[in-house]
This record gives sequence, C-alpha cells and structure tokens, in this order.
Amino acid sequence: MGELVKTGNLRIRRVVGLLLASLSFYSTLFLRVYWGPLAPYLEAEGVDRELVGLTGSLFFSGYVASQIPGGILADRRGPGFTMGLGLVISGSINALISVTLPSIWPLLSIATGIFAGTVYGPSIKLIRELFPDNTERAMGFYGISWALPFLVAPWLVPYIASTLGAAYAHVVSSITSISIGILDLVFLRDVGARDGNGLGVYEILRVLRGSSSRVALISIGGLLVLYYNWVIAYWLYYYMIQSGIDAVSASAAMSIFSISGIASMPLAGMLAEKMGLFRLLLTDLAIYSLSGIGVALSPNLPYVFLYAGALGVSRYITTPLNSSILARSFDEKIVATASSTVNMLWQMSGIAAPYVTVVLFKIATPGGAMLISALTPATAIIPYAILARAIRKKEPRN
Repeated sequence: MGELVKTGNLRIRRVVGLLLASLSFYSTLFLRVYWGPLAPYLEAEGVDRELVGLTGSLFFSGYVASQIPGGILADRRGPGFTMGLGLVISGSINALISVTLPSIWPLLSIATGIFAGTVYGPSIKLIRELFPDNTERAMGFYGISWALPFLVAPWLVPYIASTLGAAYAHVVSSITSISIGILDLVFLRDVGARDGNGLGVYEILRVLRGSSSRVALISIGGLLVLYYNWVIAYWLYYYMIQSGIDAVSASAAMSIFSISGIASMPLAGMLAEKMGLFRLLLTDLAIYSLSGIGVALSPNLPYVFLYAGALGVSRYITTPLNSSILARSFDEKIVATASSTVNMLWQMSGIAAPYVTVVLFKIATPGGAMLISALTPATAIIPYAILARAIRKKEPRN
C-alpha cells in the first residue's frame, strides 16, 4: 500500500501526504493541549495543579531534545517513516499515564515528548517534497492541524473526564497517536527517502551552520510567538473558569478560538501573496498581542467571545507563515533538520510557559499573569523585522 503514494496518481499522492502530515502534527499537539481542559478534573481528583504544569513543561524538554535527531533521520530515511515511528512510540508511552501514579507522570511525559518530537520537521519536509511549487498554499491547509486540537480538546476531554474518568482522556489521546502513526508507516514510509544518496550527518550539520543567523532570528521570533500559544493551551480555559465563566461558555470560547484559526489559515497563504509574507506577519503579531491583552483585562461574557475570535485568527495566521519561511529558507536536502532545529528552540517556550504561568498566578494574580504573557507576541516583531530587512538586502534589485 505504501507504493500507492510512491508511484500512484500525483494528485492522490499529494492529498494523502498532506492529510497525514496534518493529522500527524495534530496528534503530537493534542498530546500537549489535552492537559489544559483536563486540569480542573485532575485537581478535583486531588492532583496538585503545579504537578499538572510541571508535567506539561517536561513534555517539552523531551520534545526539544529529539528535534535534531528526528530531522536528521527524516532527511536520511524519509519523513513518513520518521513520523510514523515517533507517533506509535509516543502514543504507547502516553497510554501508561492512565495506569500509573501521578508521581510517575513527569517521567512518562518526558519520554512521550522525546518521540513526539520526531514529527514537525519531517512533516515540513514532506510538504516541501510534495508541493515544491505552491508550498505556501499547502502550508495553509497543513496549518489547520495547529487549530484542531484546541477545538476538539475543550469539548472531548471534559466529556470523557466527567463520564468515564480522567484516566480515559489519556487513553483516547494515545490511541489517536498510535493509529495515525500506523497510517504513516503504511502509506508514507517511502516518500522522501534518500536510499543512502543524501547528505551524511556531518554534511547536513555543516550546511545548516552556514544559515546560522537565519536560524537564530526565526527561532527567537517563533519562540516568543509560541510562548503565548502554550499559555492559551494550558491556562486560558482555566483562567476563564476562575474568572467566573461557566464551563460551557469557556468551552465555547475555546471553540471560537479554534474555528477562527481553522478559517483563517487556508487564506493566509493567498493573503501573503498580496501583502507580502513579512508585512502580513508583523501586522498580525500586533493584533495577536492586543487581543490577548483584551481577554486578560476583560474575561467577561460576551466580550471574551470576541477576544477569542481575534486571538484565533491572529494566532493561527502565524502558523502557515512560519512554516512557509522554514520551507523556503533552507536547502531541500536539509529542510527537515533545519526545521527541526528551529522547532527545537521554538518549543523551549513550551518548557517555560505552563509552569512559569503558574508561578505568575501567585506573584501577579491570574489576570496579571495573562496580561504579561500576552505581551510576548508583540516582542516577536523585533527579530522578524530584522530578518525581513536582511532578506530584502539580499534580494536582487530591478
């Protein structure tokens, strides 16, 4: 069946590849964000809130550690094989959380993160392989996978936790990851494989070093953007509940956030062609930060729905733009390694955000913590503006 993708109709090959790339990243993101809606139920069962934040942060430590090895493996063995292997193993480890003591969760979270970290860079490489001429538009559809977990988790996780128990939320997320990993191994294991003719590990790292300044600027900008993303993922639902909003309205606000993002991402590629990639990105980051400030200062109905919509549009427009920057900025032979390297630094935001926010809740009150966090997208304007200026200087003038 893997041959269907390798030698079959090009259109089918692209559709299957794009769909599985999206679902693969969806799975790794769901493994992270389902802890947010689950937190109130875990707390009701006697699990300490700080343990939940620590478990979420430690996932990212493992996730970060495996980025470069996962990228190199994808550049050597192919992105489909790498994604599938990582998803099957990460889902299997995550399932153990449902049957172990909370004191073991941080260790299992690290291990889950290690194998979940072999998906993002390879998925960027897969899309670059399948859509070399219209990468930006493909990234717009791929980017939907960033929003879907935020739409599904606030409804699915509370339903499972309230009817079956919190442990079953771990089981469902794990089964999803394992199932999609198997599909990757069946249908995509040969896509992008170099059969030993690609660059060696040393050559990959040497070529990557030649683009170090670009790697640094993209990494810093994305880290600042994603920091607030993980604050939203882990604590926005909780913040709304603590502010007096009922669970149904809080879930609805998170759904508006996700649906707005889903609607905006396919349009982002086309809009970037008209406005320019960096002009759209810099404008969007300002809107993203302002929307977060609004929800931090006024977490009240019905205004929270408006802020959630603006947050969703502005946050998720950054996703295909960042992915397009990655796909276009590096040689095809090292694009998985380069993307994984950048993503390694991006995901350090996830190590910090869940736990730092808990600390800020105590120091600056929940509202103050959310306000401080909302300023991070605005600071990302600085490295992206420097990168845009550097790229413009290197472009040939007519």
